[in-house]
Amino acid sequence: MSRSKRNLGSDREITTALMMVSQLRDLFLRLPHLTTPREQAELDDFHRYRRSKGPLGLARVSVVQTGFRDAWRTGDLEAILDVGQRVPEAMLRGDLDIQMYCVMARLRLTQAPKGAITIEDA
Repeated sequence: MSRSKRNLGSDREITTALMMVSQLRDLFLRLPHLTTPREQAELDDFHRYRRSKGPLGLARVSVVQTGFRDAWRTGDLEAILDVGQRVPEAMLRGDLDIQMYCVMARLRLTQAPKGAITIEDA
């Protein structure tokens, strides 16, 4: 069923609506991230992974994803690389998010030009 121009509203109404949505998006992006109870439990597990030594044979994908997301947000690239080196190879190959965080953390740490502002400086 096609819409007629009459149902779409005027250009001014559409522009106003888009501007309001854009302003709301900007506001939400500036708000601090608040963790949910589930996310907090997964972060607690991730910190246990981080403190442990040796391979993480029984690591859960959702815990690693949540931990990497938080580490990226806070700029803790060493945490991503440390845990990323110890997760099972099958998990690393099977999850694109985990791969992306590992590759980007490695690139950020190894290719930061001298004098450049890094995550730690910001």
